Amino acid sequence: MITGTLDDTTTKHLASALPWMEACLAWLREQRPWTAETEEVCEGILVKKVEYPTTSPSTCQFENHERDVDLQVVIEGMECIEIARPEDVGEANQRDSDGDVAFYADPVNPVTKLLLGEGRYAVFFPEDVHRCGASVSGGVRLRKYVFKVSRAKYSI
Repeated sequence: MITGTLDDTTTKHLASALPWMEACLAWLREQRPWTAETEEVCEGILVKKVEYPTTSPSTCQFENHERDVDLQVVIEGMECIEIARPEDVGEANQRDSDGDVAFYADPVNPVTKLLLGEGRYAVFFPEDVHRCGASVSGGVRLRKYVFKVSRAKYSI
């Protein structure tokens, strides 16, 4: 997992070394109206515009992705994301219809908690089993961009 703010020095260094990250950040720099659509950023990168109220962690599922890396950028609100290691969640109990997303039961060991607010991002790799959408202090509306970066296209 990688986490940071959009305007920090580390992010700028990462973007200069990772073409997929630079493509996502360039897309973010262009001002766009909010729409609930999925767009192609460039070959190998889609962006989903996600909006939901944060809620109790118990109503959210742990998941990870085999085919894509997720770059999640919060643009409004704040959420608590819980991260677990694959060995702590066991076998997937469900998969989505196209086979990229695996869902898991709650982990057997403690999780790492990450507060992600406006202007902050997190990158989740296949080994980062994560549960998004948990409220920090009561439900708030959360808006974020989720970039789906093809591991195959970018050799990740």
